[in-house]
Amino acid sequence: MALIRSLNTAVAGLKSQQFRIESIGDNIANVDTTAFKGQRVDFSTLLSQTITFGVAPQGFLGGIDPIQIGHGNQVASTTTNFNQGPTEATGVNTDLAIQGNGFFVMTDQAGATTYTRDGSFTVNPSNLLHDPANGFLVQGYAADENFQVTPGGPLTSIEIPVGTMTIADATTRVNLDGNLDADSAVATQGTRLLSDIFYDNRTANTDLISSSNPVGLARATADTPLQNLVLSLGDFTSATGTTAGTAAQTVMLFPELENQLTGVEINIASLKGERALPDALFTVGDPPPTGGTNLGDLVNFLQNNLGINSGVFDGVQQTENMISYQRESFTGEAVNGVISVGVAGVSDDVTSLTSLTDMQADYQTVQVGDLIRFESGESAGQIAEIVAVSSSGLTGNLDTLTLRSDGFNSLTVVPSANDTYTIHAPAGVRLADPTPRVVVDPTLPSVSVTTPTTLAGSAVSSFTVSDTSVTDWGLERGISEQQVVEYQSGGTTVTGLVTNVTGDTFTISYADSQAQPPDAGTSFTVSSAPTGTIEIAGNVGSVNHIDNLEVTSGGARISMFDNPPVIEAQGGSTTQTITVYDSLGTPRQVNLTMVYEASSGNGPNTWRYFAESVNDADGDRVVGSGTVVFGSNGQFLTSGEPAEMVSINLAPDADAPAGAVSPFTFQLDFSRVTSFSTDISEVTMVDQDGFESGTLREFSIGTDGTITGVFSNGLTRTLGQVAMASFANPNGLFSEGGNYFTSAPNSGTPQVGVPGTFGRGTILSGFLEESNVDLAQQFTELIIGQRAYQANARTITVSDEMLQELVNLI
Repeated sequence: MALIRSLNTAVAGLKSQQFRIESIGDNIANVDTTAFKGQRVDFSTLLSQTITFGVAPQGFLGGIDPIQIGHGNQVASTTTNFNQGPTEATGVNTDLAIQGNGFFVMTDQAGATTYTRDGSFTVNPSNLLHDPANGFLVQGYAADENFQVTPGGPLTSIEIPVGTMTIADATTRVNLDGNLDADSAVATQGTRLLSDIFYDNRTANTDLISSSNPVGLARATADTPLQNLVLSLGDFTSATGTTAGTAAQTVMLFPELENQLTGVEINIASLKGERALPDALFTVGDPPPTGGTNLGDLVNFLQNNLGINSGVFDGVQQTENMISYQRESFTGEAVNGVISVGVAGVSDDVTSLTSLTDMQADYQTVQVGDLIRFESGESAGQIAEIVAVSSSGLTGNLDTLTLRSDGFNSLTVVPSANDTYTIHAPAGVRLADPTPRVVVDPTLPSVSVTTPTTLAGSAVSSFTVSDTSVTDWGLERGISEQQVVEYQSGGTTVTGLVTNVTGDTFTISYADSQAQPPDAGTSFTVSSAPTGTIEIAGNVGSVNHIDNLEVTSGGARISMFDNPPVIEAQGGSTTQTITVYDSLGTPRQVNLTMVYEASSGNGPNTWRYFAESVNDADGDRVVGSGTVVFGSNGQFLTSGEPAEMVSINLAPDADAPAGAVSPFTFQLDFSRVTSFSTDISEVTMVDQDGFESGTLREFSIGTDGTITGVFSNGLTRTLGQVAMASFANPNGLFSEGGNYFTSAPNSGTPQVGVPGTFGRGTILSGFLEESNVDLAQQFTELIIGQRAYQANARTITVSDEMLQELVNLI
């Protein structure tokens, strides 16, 4: 029976070595299988037959060991070697290799979770990252609408929509750099541009007949329909010219409207500084802001498209009112005014936050709504709105200004002795009111008026007014040719024109068609802009100068405005155009102008920015304004309200039919801009955080599994993140074939998370993990296994021969 047992023992050994050879064969067969992990077969002994149990030591005996005979071996376990295999570069960015511990998380055709280290992935037609061998989908974390990934969230199939995903990023911040010349002139002058005088041909009244209005028409108002706007052919041009004006001689401003009341297109073109503004098209009959029916609509259209910042845009007062051209000198002092307090022999002026009384001034030309600007002293740079002009003494001279005090356009520092100031018209386009510039009283001893005379061969009569107390009417009182003069003739108010100014004498002319000599003792009121005139008051700064304003309709140029302007804009300034992007990635052009607003001896110095954009849906180019303040060292200090924000109202158009987020707002960052003394001022856009629309062009996968997309506009965004699972006992996984595993009772719970964390390995994109089978070792094991198998077979042969000998004894 013992020999029979040896046969069984040898058979058990043969079976075990058979398993071993099968395992080695499997390893060798998979020596080139991606991410294959080699296995080994571990053996254990079977139960042994006990002959004796042995005896414990006693007396002088050392004890006897038990006698046991083994009955062979058995397969105890198969152990998988999960050590890292070598990696091979493939150059394919969807090929992924795990460096370290862990498995890719996949879903099979039934949606069940399975695991693999084989990263031979591709992107399928649905843009999902998958295993092309079986269609299993790679799992991970998806990015939200802001391209942010939240690890630990629900797993989902990884989508990489190359060629189909299009994104854009709206600009939220523009970073600026450069220098603003601290030695440039402070900007205190804006453009003043006047149109011809317009009349309303619907109203004829002989009481209105004058030398400049021989037809006797009413001056045009904002309500005058455009088809009723006419020019009088009797308006004067010079002292020696003849008047062509007789009753009923007028010409329509827009002749096309005589036969077509709607649809007529009026084109506006202009220069602003050295740049040409985009042509603007006003269509008669269309609703504002692109059209209208009356003169007021046309005035508003000009205001919007010339981009003149009045401090009010989008219907709200966003900043303080903007100053424009300076009113002519009316005080006889070096500038508009000097505050004299406690000066011997001079009546003291009175100052407060709400009023200014200058006893040396005569505010004949100042209008309510004008802005007073202080040039020096503690109050330098302050601007306040004038809400009333009145006389403070028995002389009747207007020498007290009441100032606005509600916070906007108000003083914060009380002006003091020797502070100088100027008075400016507010910026904007408007129908001019008659602005009394000078009122001359002929009853004063210094004033003399000559008898009217008619120039030879002319239909124009003229007379002169002189005042020996005046040295120069132009310099001291701002009287110039073509200004309107009103006086009494026959008890009726009539109008003439100033046709010459020389020293203390100016000439008034009128048409002979109406006998209009002045009444004895009548006063002469000289006005800067008569009613029926469009006045354009531009923003200060040379680059804001408005010139070459051309109006065309029906292919014909319509002469409406002075050329050149009455007053040109002046002052240190610079401009540039920047490109920003809305939420749909549509590029939007914004013109940014910097103007030197105020300077003081020891700082700070203040510059104002003006932002304009032709893309604003309400037709108003003005989209923002604010101040930038620099210290005495030329460094940026702060920005004033409204916090450097630019706001553009957008509407759906051909480029963005779905409509972008509106209003489109972004912030200007001036913190890197300086204000040193240099020859020029220049501010440039360093960068901005918006992007035009772009399509996903390519992608990369990082070591932590993050998938980063590169778009055609240069933008990079996170598309998702590949997840990874780890197990406490990966040898306990159940192999499903095809390089896949599923969790089993002894593998432990899968710990799913971000690669590179909590013991999980990292990912190499463009690589594949090779099999970790060592072929030389396997060949060695194969030889050993072969010899072991042969030895067990020899045991059977020997046992058989011994049994044969036993049988032969019979």
